Amino acid sequence: MKITDLMVGDWVYVSGKPVKISRDDLATMLIFLDDDSKIDPITFAEDILVKNGFVYRDEEETCATDAFHHWQLDGHSFALNSTQYFRKEKKDDMPRFDVAGIAIRYVHQLQHLMRLAGIEKEIEL
Repeated sequence: MKITDLMVGDWVYVSGKPVKISRDDLATMLIFLDDDSKIDPITFAEDILVKNGFVYRDEEETCATDAFHHWQLDGHSFALNSTQYFRKEKKDDMPRFDVAGIAIRYVHQLQHLMRLAGIEKEIEL
């Protein structure tokens, strides 16, 4: 994983240990990262959603072989299928997608999506 893919506040593994990146961490890693320090993403899982206050609402079958799992957090709705995460809002009972088609496989990607959606929430592991 490249350090340039990260932002302050992101969760990653550094040399096998979970680290929440601080401004100082980011600067130090950019300057002094050596071959002995390895940065790896933390795999995203639904238990992280539950731990951070997301509430599971329902499952919606699609015309394909996949299904969307609907979650809510502080008035924001999200739909998760096996490969992508979407922020979804309803207007006049019609879904409106503000951010769509962003693949979420790792915790730092969920954090980036939340920032893009204007949700100020710190994720805990």
